[in-house]
Amino acid sequence: MAVAVKNPPVSAASNPYDRMPVVSLVGATYVVVCLVIVFGALPYLWQIATGLTTIGGDVLLGLLMLAAFTALAVVGARLIGPKQPAGARAGIFAVLVGFVLVLLLTRWASLWLEYEVYTHHLFGDSAVTTGLVLTGLIALALIALGVYLFLRPETEKYLIQLEGQGWFSATAYKGLQGQRVRRGTILGILLLAGSGVYTMMNNGFLRRMPEQWSLNIPFTGMVALESLGDAGPILTELPPQVKEQLQLLIVRPGDTGLPEGKGVSQKIYRVALDSRIDKAPDLDAETKRQLKAELGKKEITEILNLPGSSDALVAAVGPAALVTLPPAGLPEAELRINRFALRDVNDQLNRDYVRVADPPQHQQLSTLTTGSLVKTAEFDAAAGKIKKEDDKPVKAPPFAAAGGPVYWPLTLVPALRYTLPLLLLAASIWMAWRVVNFPPFADFLIATEAELNKVSWTTRPRLIQDTIVVLVTVALLAIFLFLMDQTWRVVLSWKPIGVLQLSEDQSEKNKSAELKPW
Repeated sequence: MAVAVKNPPVSAASNPYDRMPVVSLVGATYVVVCLVIVFGALPYLWQIATGLTTIGGDVLLGLLMLAAFTALAVVGARLIGPKQPAGARAGIFAVLVGFVLVLLLTRWASLWLEYEVYTHHLFGDSAVTTGLVLTGLIALALIALGVYLFLRPETEKYLIQLEGQGWFSATAYKGLQGQRVRRGTILGILLLAGSGVYTMMNNGFLRRMPEQWSLNIPFTGMVALESLGDAGPILTELPPQVKEQLQLLIVRPGDTGLPEGKGVSQKIYRVALDSRIDKAPDLDAETKRQLKAELGKKEITEILNLPGSSDALVAAVGPAALVTLPPAGLPEAELRINRFALRDVNDQLNRDYVRVADPPQHQQLSTLTTGSLVKTAEFDAAAGKIKKEDDKPVKAPPFAAAGGPVYWPLTLVPALRYTLPLLLLAASIWMAWRVVNFPPFADFLIATEAELNKVSWTTRPRLIQDTIVVLVTVALLAIFLFLMDQTWRVVLSWKPIGVLQLSEDQSEKNKSAELKPW
């Protein structure tokens, strides 16, 4: 007898790219890439290609960024498709928020790490490299923790529930009901948000904000030296590998084409100097060669901030500048040095050098002069030759090199003065729309309009008549109370009754007090 065997259906293997966590991670990555393209790559390429920095150029750039953002948003919506897994949109939002949170926590941890490394001289010459590695490990640990929490089943259920509330969808909830109350609610929220933005613009809050919101990348601090102090000899004696790390912050590029406000290497700066000298029309070939040769022999600390004056150039390059006037349009720059290297320079300066605050009483006993910078060993040797304690010189610490640190920034929100109001308005519009379509609140608004429809509103003539009655009644009551107050005041202050004892002096004081301006 034949027996029919029913084979179980073979289920196709589920595609991992259809899972909510995978789609969320890919979608968040796409959003970050789009933001980098719109707010990073486009302005950079625009400046290189056109060089327009005027208001008209900014307007054109803004229109281009808006068009690129719209196109990328449309492409992203088509890529995610209408059949994305439940909770994918909420997952993309959660990944973006987690990414920003990881950046903030990493920066907060790096602040303490960099402080400890800088203060306690940890890791020696490899402090910067080791600090960057440790900061990267902290970031990886936070990312791993975030991925673990994101992949938990409880998180997926919560995100599906959150997306089900409609916060990440433009779909209306019972859109044909309660329209008038909903529109009034939206208008109220937008007026409130617009008032806040107007206040920010009117009281100068936006003008006081920084150009952009950025996070400083740890262990990348470069100090723009505002004063070399007495550290010039130490900087000259730095090892070649350390000198190569010195950068120059261009203050005024002159006629060299160097980027103003940007850091360049010493090699680029020297090439720009030589190029400017070669282009000088009033110098002959021999003078140009001599000037470039003299500049090539000088340390970078000796040729910075060259103005267009012969005295400064003579001090920098020597007698070659006496041949003719220096060429105009020379670049001016500030020296930038890693803050850890500057710390070591100042430590070596304080250890090896002293400044003479008070020379010996008998100058013939020593070569030390007031304000001179000498090595510590030389000072101790000169002071040791003087036997009388009162004649010994007095030393003071040298002047350290100083300046403010400048870090490599990681920009989160560019053009903050313009971006912040736009983001607030966009968030207000979306919040106003989603609030009136949030099911519990939407049902409340629908019920409110239903109750209002039951109200029997008065007619216009009846409203005017009732208003007149109310105003007349209030005026009559005010007159009546005023007359009663004056009557009882006179009666109670009458001498036979004597309840109110008001003398003439007291009455005058009361009147004068009433007449005083507040």
